[in-house]
This record gives sequence, structure tokens and C-alpha cells, in this order.
Amino acid sequence: ASKKEHHVFSQTGGMSGAPVNARSTAMIHRIYQLTNGEWPIVGVGGISSAEDAWAKIGAGASLLQAYSGFVFEGPSLTKNVVNGLHKKLQTSGFSSLDEAVGFAHRLNT
Repeated sequence: ASKKEHHVFSQTGGMSGAPVNARSTAMIHRIYQLTNGEWPIVGVGGISSAEDAWAKIGAGASLLQAYSGFVFEGPSLTKNVVNGLHKKLQTSGFSSLDEAVGFAHRLNT
């Protein structure tokens, strides 16, 4: 890690947004596996688009939380994510987000 990264790691709440997106999604995937999809999982960490939200839903998130995305995208983030997820549902064949939760696990079987 660079000097700048070491400084960030030493700060409380210093890691959020895009830098944690991939790791967060991987952890959601793992928790979903360990709990057999029986626990609600909040997908948080780097959601700034419908694609980010869809990846977390696919990994097993049944709820989503965003903060950094609002800082950079503003209030339109909600509308963009909701509209994007609606399009994803239409093209994926799922009838609801509930049905889509954990879809990445079913693709691998």
C-alpha cells in the first residue's frame, strides 16, 4: 500500500465508495454462501450505478445502502439506480428483485 493508502487506512471510516466495491461484493457473495441465502444481507460499499447495485443483488444482497454515490452523483442516484434495476429485471427474466437476489450463485451451478 502507498503512503497515501496507509493514511486512509488509519482513519476511522476512511474506506468507502468505489475502492471497496469489489471486496464488498465478494464478501456479500461469501456470506450468502455461508448462510445458504437464508439471512438478509445489506449490500453496501461502492454503489454508484445500477450496475453496482445489480452486482450486489446477484451476489446475495436483499437490501442496498449507498452513501458515497450520493456525495458524487447527488439525489439523482436513486432514480438512476431504480430505473436501471427495472431495466435489468426486464432483460433478465426475473419478475421481482426478490427473485433476483443471489442469481450469481445459481448461474454457477
